[in-house]
Amino acid sequence: NVRSTSSQLCVGIPVVTISTVSRCQKASDSVAPTGKQASKLSRSDTLKSFKSTADPFLTIGSTSTTFGTVMSECQSTRTIRFGLQPIVLQDVLDLARGRAVAELDPSPELRQRIQSGVALLAEQLDLDRKIYGVTTGVGESVRHGVDSGASAELSLNLIHLHGCGTGPLLEDDAAAAVIAVRLASLSRGFSGVRQLVLERLCSLPHHRVLPRIPSLGSVGASGDPHPPSSLAALLIGERQASFR
Repeated sequence: NVRSTSSQLCVGIPVVTISTVSRCQKASDSVAPTGKQASKLSRSDTLKSFKSTADPFLTIGSTSTTFGTVMSECQSTRTIRFGLQPIVLQDVLDLARGRAVAELDPSPELRQRIQSGVALLAEQLDLDRKIYGVTTGVGESVRHGVDSGASAELSLNLIHLHGCGTGPLLEDDAAAAVIAVRLASLSRGFSGVRQLVLERLCSLPHHRVLPRIPSLGSVGASGDPHPPSSLAALLIGERQASFR
């Protein structure tokens, strides 16, 4: 949630938009992962394209993201709408296992809430306010900040910082569940996240484009920030993804 204090605006998560991810092949009826990986952008290419954009909300890359053709309809039986109403555990399980598809609630109320959050964040950046996780570090590093003009690069660096998990990779269903619960939080419209990001998050489980997430955190990135870091990295075209 967004809350204002006397000198600092606290926002729940750094704002990230979408970069280029390689096209998926048409999904088959098989449920076995193919082990193929999404293409990766080099860090230098990412920073170069990032610095060239005038968008303050981390638009990285210059090509629209396309996740490929729709999965076979026999694998999806219902639609779960995110944004206005809370989801339940069964919703998470159905999305994770391909029995349902995610959709952002189309109501004007939610769209206005999302747009208001984005506008508020832009306004605070223009005022060079300190915004947790956007112009400041996180955790103990909150005492260190950057000017608003460097906020996008800071957000990118935070994704890199927390990408140091270890251990076996999560199974595909678990990785899809990570997307579902993150979407449930961000789609409420209080985190300054753009509608485009939320729509792309809805697309990922449906097309089974899933981040490859190490199952264990580390000293530098505990079990809490590491999985969202892997998800954010997928959205900006970094690290690895599986799809089927």
